Amino acid sequence: MSQTEKNGKMNEETKYKLSLVLLVALACVAVFAAINMVGKLSDREDTPVTTEAPVTTEAPVVTEPPVVRTSKTVSNKIGGSLIVVNNANLYQPLDTLAELKNTDVFQRATNGMYIREDALENMKNAFALYKEVFGEEENFYFPHISAAFRSVEQQKNQYEASTDKTTVSLPGGSDLHTGYSFRLMLVDSDEKYYQLNSFPKIQSWMNENLPKFGFIDRYPENGNTDFKGTSIVGYGFYRYVGLPHSAYISYNGISLEDYIEKLKTDYCVDENPEFELEDLLEIEYEEQKYYVLYISEDNNKATVALPPDTEIHSFSGDNIGGFVIVLIKTASEEELPSTEAVADDEQSAPVQTTE
Repeated sequence: MSQTEKNGKMNEETKYKLSLVLLVALACVAVFAAINMVGKLSDREDTPVTTEAPVTTEAPVVTEPPVVRTSKTVSNKIGGSLIVVNNANLYQPLDTLAELKNTDVFQRATNGMYIREDALENMKNAFALYKEVFGEEENFYFPHISAAFRSVEQQKNQYEASTDKTTVSLPGGSDLHTGYSFRLMLVDSDEKYYQLNSFPKIQSWMNENLPKFGFIDRYPENGNTDFKGTSIVGYGFYRYVGLPHSAYISYNGISLEDYIEKLKTDYCVDENPEFELEDLLEIEYEEQKYYVLYISEDNNKATVALPPDTEIHSFSGDNIGGFVIVLIKTASEEELPSTEAVADDEQSAPVQTTE
């Protein structure tokens, strides 16, 4: 073999070896790349994917629950303890009355006298307290009921017999028709009779304490009433209206007519059926709050939508054209009043009022 052939053969062998080395290197690169790719895929599978919530600057919309009101209907505009009876608002008695009988705390002028049952019970309690206070005095003056319920026919006879018509109510216009009123006099142990204003101390006690039992001075000296006569003003003519009305009326020195007019003017809900408690007359008596409203009648009845957590305590027609309704809050267990007894000298003032 010539030298030239030997050199050619060596060159071929060298090329072959170089190609083999290149192939091995490429294979190594491919293997390394594959291993690296598998690692990255493994890392991606183990890493949790988090998606951030979109950021908003708008406030969340809060939907208030609807206010639930309970509708209640009252009826009989000429019934109840707040009916106004005078010469401008006549009245025809329709109700059953209780007979007045002599008791150990008061006496009646004659047989056949009548008054409403709720007024009678409170009258007994009031005069029992009077007896406790004054009963041990040397000269004890016993309560004497000189007038109570009067029929329209009886009033007609009184009116026709009177020579001064300004001092007598029209037939149908006497407050005695209501069965809630009575005329109070005093009698001593010798059966001598006295007008109540003959004893200012006793009269003052009556005016201060009878309201605690639901009674008012029907014809107060400074009150605005339909009655213009002078024979009855300040002479012990009392009328049962019930609490809390008696507390407010007596505390403010107004008449029943004044009270009804105030309610009609300032606390009528005819144009405000969705009223709140702060829209009503608030009367606080012995730690109980009462909320008083006025509503006009419609065919002798009226419907009121009560605010949440309230109930009707009492209501009355006014014999004029509407109803007076008293609401109280319905107490939860946490708000129930204490049942502990309160000593007489620790009791609250007769009335506290806020408007």
